[in-house]
Amino acid sequence: MASLVEFPKAPLTPIMVSFMRCRESRPFLGSYETRPGAGDVVAFIPYLDLPNYALDEERAIAFIDADGFRGWIAKDDVSTHFDIMIPEHEKCHPFFGLFERQGWEATPIMWSAIDWKKHFQLRTDDEAYDMTPNAFFAECDLTTACEWCGHPMMNDGRGKPKQEKCEACGWSKADGEKDRKQREAIPVIQFDENETGLLGEDWA
Repeated sequence: MASLVEFPKAPLTPIMVSFMRCRESRPFLGSYETRPGAGDVVAFIPYLDLPNYALDEERAIAFIDADGFRGWIAKDDVSTHFDIMIPEHEKCHPFFGLFERQGWEATPIMWSAIDWKKHFQLRTDDEAYDMTPNAFFAECDLTTACEWCGHPMMNDGRGKPKQEKCEACGWSKADGEKDRKQREAIPVIQFDENETGLLGEDWA
């Protein structure tokens, strides 16, 4: 009887997390105006790429709560209306199971240790694909990931990107369609396995 082969698990995506507890229920500048509420513990995700408007105008940072609800809130609102939590607190424990189920490896960082210059740096065309934002926002309609670089583009009320071109790399659907047509135009050369006329005598 053949033994069962256990395939290795995919490596977890590393993220940084900073735990905070909301001090009062009020509207916050960001992607959602009414949550979290007073007493809610939230995990903020520094260095996660966000739409340029969220980083440059709202000066925001991504968050996720214990129920998996996610979005972003302005950094100044967090600093003013949230209290720092240590990751060892019992109310932070459920987050680590949530992160692992999502495929993330969370490393705690204190709010005071976040490098805000690095966090607010807008992404440019670095010729790389960042999978983390798309994985983080996959279960909500706030953003659509650029198909070329993975940068999260802000959605409109219908769940479609507000901009045609990616604000990070400049890619657009038109570019993708042009590339597809160019690939289709490339002739496919088929070789006859029994044809030896193209081979030298040493290969025949």
